[in-house]
Amino acid sequence: MSVAMSRGHTVLSLTVVVFVMISSFGCMLSSASAEDEDYTYDSDFTSFYDQLSDNAKVIYDEIGAVTAADLTVDITLKYPIYADSEKGLEYVESLVKKEVSSAFFALKMEAPLALCTWGESYIEWDYTTSAVGDLTCVSGMALTVVMDENYADDPETDNNELQEKVDALNDAIEAYDVGTTDLRTMIGNINSYLTSRLSYDSNYKNDDRDPYAHDAYGALVSDSKLVVCDGFSRGFQVLCQKYDITCYTIIGYTTPELEGHAWNAVMMDNDKWYPVDVTWNQGSSNKYLLCSAETVNTDHVAGYYPSSGGAYFDYPVYSETKYDADPWYESQYLEYAIMAALGGAIILGLYLAVREDKKKGLPKK
Repeated sequence: MSVAMSRGHTVLSLTVVVFVMISSFGCMLSSASAEDEDYTYDSDFTSFYDQLSDNAKVIYDEIGAVTAADLTVDITLKYPIYADSEKGLEYVESLVKKEVSSAFFALKMEAPLALCTWGESYIEWDYTTSAVGDLTCVSGMALTVVMDENYADDPETDNNELQEKVDALNDAIEAYDVGTTDLRTMIGNINSYLTSRLSYDSNYKNDDRDPYAHDAYGALVSDSKLVVCDGFSRGFQVLCQKYDITCYTIIGYTTPELEGHAWNAVMMDNDKWYPVDVTWNQGSSNKYLLCSAETVNTDHVAGYYPSSGGAYFDYPVYSETKYDADPWYESQYLEYAIMAALGGAIILGLYLAVREDKKKGLPKK
């Protein structure tokens, strides 16, 4: 009897020890979770547009709204650009270029449907100067979107080809159904849709690269289904925008290779920013799907190469922790499973103790 009771006490003691250990572990995790909830996050970033000068905002608004029917727009600057005669015309041109470049760069990150961001399209500008005393003045300009020839042979004389592609992209966006209203699942579904639909264009540095690889048209319409990082990112962005998810394409580069790259930043329902790199998610088991700042900042840098100059912006600051809840302290179902296991262990211990007692009381044959 004493042996049986000893075994029963041992089973019960082990059960209690396991319970105490798991309870302590749970307390530590709960404490960590509480600290995460108290984490102060700076979400002051609103948009790249807000960071533009008043003149660049005028350029952004006008050039971003051009249509297949008219790719040229006349712009009156909000504040005329002046330079004294000593600095000369070259200096004035550099100021004009800065305003156009910053507006164009912001459009590439914010507006995937803007025609000037399609393919390898670009912006040309023409302006006239006037003299105001000893100053050279530019008060306005004419801007033209020069479309990638793969989208329209000659859009200035025949816009039908370009308009057909615009319509096809709009139809593809309209046809896509994310299948849920849960924000986390929406992000995951869009990421999965693109990674399963598309392949990376390995010829992107060669002359035979796919002409539609850099934009949402290539991601959602093109029969080749070959894109590079720009195409993945803008396809993801335009589908997010359909469902009013705050999303930007972030143009930057990778380290240490210093290769040009693009990915996305999304605002989640906890008012924090998270990165999504659809391109790299194809081969990394979604490592870059709403991951932490530490994970993405290891090899992603936003903005132009350090030596390239151009427009400079502040970028969204990513959350210090990944978005997805850690099941060890967030899942109520796992908590129920642990409690059930503990209860089962206690019952098993009692059963074994009683069984041993009964065995001890049986007569020997």
